[in-house]
Parts: sequence; structure tokens; C-alpha cells
Amino acid sequence: GVVLGGPTGGELVLIISAKDAFGNLAVNTQTSLLSISTSPSVSSSGPDYTGGFSTYKASLFPTNSGLLSISVRYNGQLIGTGTAYQASIFTGRNAIDATKTYAFGFPTSVAGSSSHFYIQAVDNQNIPLVTGGSTFTMAVLSGQNISSISALFSTTDSSAGWYKVSFSPTISGTYSVSLSLSSGTALSNSPVTLEVNPGPLNALGSTISGDGLTVSTSESLASFVIHSRDQFGNLRPYDPSVGAAFSASILGRAPANTSLSDYKNGTYTVSYNITVSGAYSVAVRTVGGDLVGTSPVALSVQALGVDLGQSVTYASGVGVTSTAGSNAEVVLSLRDKYGNPTPNASEPEGVNVLVDGVQIASGSVSRQINADDTLSVLFALTRSSTYSVQVQFATQVFTSANVSLTVQPSSPFVNSTIVS
Repeated sequence: GVVLGGPTGGELVLIISAKDAFGNLAVNTQTSLLSISTSPSVSSSGPDYTGGFSTYKASLFPTNSGLLSISVRYNGQLIGTGTAYQASIFTGRNAIDATKTYAFGFPTSVAGSSSHFYIQAVDNQNIPLVTGGSTFTMAVLSGQNISSISALFSTTDSSAGWYKVSFSPTISGTYSVSLSLSSGTALSNSPVTLEVNPGPLNALGSTISGDGLTVSTSESLASFVIHSRDQFGNLRPYDPSVGAAFSASILGRAPANTSLSDYKNGTYTVSYNITVSGAYSVAVRTVGGDLVGTSPVALSVQALGVDLGQSVTYASGVGVTSTAGSNAEVVLSLRDKYGNPTPNASEPEGVNVLVDGVQIASGSVSRQINADDTLSVLFALTRSSTYSVQVQFATQVFTSANVSLTVQPSSPFVNSTIVS
């Protein structure tokens, strides 16, 4: 048998087993009758008896790459098949050819996990190298976040002609990566494409957002969005094995029904309709029960515009007494169609007072919102008498909120006159 291959500058070993015409190990073989010749000619030693039964060893020392023709003769006749053996001689590492060298074994990576691919060094005759020592550079040409992956590559030299390139990406996406020798010459299949998929669903990494998450109006259909993400914030695609990965609940002054729409792309919309205004809490959880993102979130459900049919005048139908020049007070509870108080700072400016059907000048009326969300309307009349008072909001009059106001004289002799 013959070892048909080896590196330049190395030893190519031939093991020769002497046999007779019937395949039996031969005896009385004369070493002096064994000879070896090569084309092209290379230096050699042997063949020498190995000490094993009918076994001989010869060594060749090629210095050039390419095919080496080896002829082994005994007493002038070619042994074996009767033809010369052909050996491929590999080049040394200094003769690496970037245009023949290639990368292979590209995985589909997962964010947060270690991945790797390989580089096989090849010489200019397209023969794989069997020694190491080369260095390579990687540069990300395009991708979701180039800086997130550019510094992650590390190369391990096997010292056998191939190299392992490891990286641990955190940002999902498709990356185009150029590979080259440290000299700058690109490898044969550069650039290569690396695919990085998102990691597993992570509750804290997932996000909830949208106007309807923190504020809504009674009766209005409101909504917010859930984005399914991994621990690095990568949006996760739809996973049919998981199905609806989230649930949402809203707790507060009144029950709230929610519906969840799954768009099958890692995005979900939660819709709800609440008619009772007030403070609520929104909680979004994974199917495993973990709170998502910034959940729970405070939700304020605000009342609709004023509905006079639901609003209340606390002094309605009740006699109110004041003193000339002093404030009389009518207390209102402005409410929307569902009876929700509407403590809107802009609402009081729309409230005015009609005295005997005549509107008091706006500058003579003061308004204040009380701690219980009621509205006090304050005004002063200077003529003692009994008046019919009505409250007007915008252009509408509280027709069921007539108040009888008795204005009594102020302190005696103030502004008095002698008539005779």
C-alpha cells in the first residue's frame, strides 16, 4: 500500500509489502533488489526493512506541489498493478489562494445563541491545505443593526487547513458578510449571507403601546398593541404551536370586556369599550402568566361631553337665600350620557346664569370645580327681591333646574339716604 498524498517540505511515506504470485507474504526478499524512482525526481531514502515480516519502508521528500509519479520495482519490474502510483502533493500554508478558499456550513442562527461556520483554506491548484496559520477578516455589509454583529466574530485555527468562525448575534435579521484574507483579498464565495432568527418569547422584552393603553373615552372603542419580542427586543414571528401568546384584562370601576386580535406576525391588538369613567388598571400577561413589558399600566377612562339630561343642579327647586352684594351659589354636577361626571377644566367656562330669563354678564359669574367633581357657580345680585334663576350650559338651559333666589337687603344704613 502507498500513502498517496502529503505536504511540500514534508515526508511522504511508502509502505511496501512483499508477496508471491499467490498473494502470500514473500520470504527471502532481497532489499537490494527494491528500487524507487519518481517523476519529477525528488530526494528519498530507503526502502529499508522495517523489521516486520516482508514489510519495507521508503520516504520521499517532495518540495513542489502537484502530481508525483512513483514507480516501485523489484529486480527491475514494477510491483503492484504494473503501473506507477500517483501522489498529490499539497502546497504549504504560505501558498493559500483566497480566490480558491471558501466558507461553508452556514447555520440559521438564533439571537442570543452561539453559532459558527467554517473556512477551508485552498491553494492555487485547488488543493485543500492541511496546515494552518492564515488569518481572516469579516465585515458586515448590510443588516438590521450592523454594529450589533460586526465585533462578534472570532476565528479558531484547527492547524489542519480549516478554520471555525464563531459569533453570538443578538439582533435578528439577514446579514451580508464579506470574508477575506487579512491581506484584503476576498474569499471565493464572499460575501456570504447569515440568517439570525429571534430568540424565545420574553415577557419583559415584549412591549405594549398605543393611545388606548393609558387614556380612553367612555363609549368609544379603544385599543392598544402588543408586540411579541425576545429578550433583546427582536419582534418574534407568529408561532402556530403557541397560538395566542397573550391575554389582557382591565380592572376598575366597572367590568371591561376585551377582545384580542392576532395578526399572525408577532403583533396583537387588544380592543375594549368602557362606559363608566374613572381609573382602571391594564394587565397584559403571557400564556404562562408573566406580566408583559411595563404592565400593569394605569388607564384613565374619561367622560363624554356634557349631557344636560343626565346633569344635576343640586339647588333645583329649592329656595336659595343670599344678601345683596354677596355671592349666591348654585352647585352643578355636569355629566355625560352615562351619568359620568365631566370634570373638564374647559367645561366651567361654558356655564352661565340666567336671572329672570336674562343672562348675567360673564364677568360677574365665577366658577370653581370642587373636590367631588361638582361645579359651583357663584354670582352676586345687588337688588333685594325674589328671582327665578336658571343655569345655562353653552346655548342650552337646564329647563328642569329652576332655582328660586331671595336676595335680602344688606346691613342697614349702608348707602342710605335722607328723603325728607
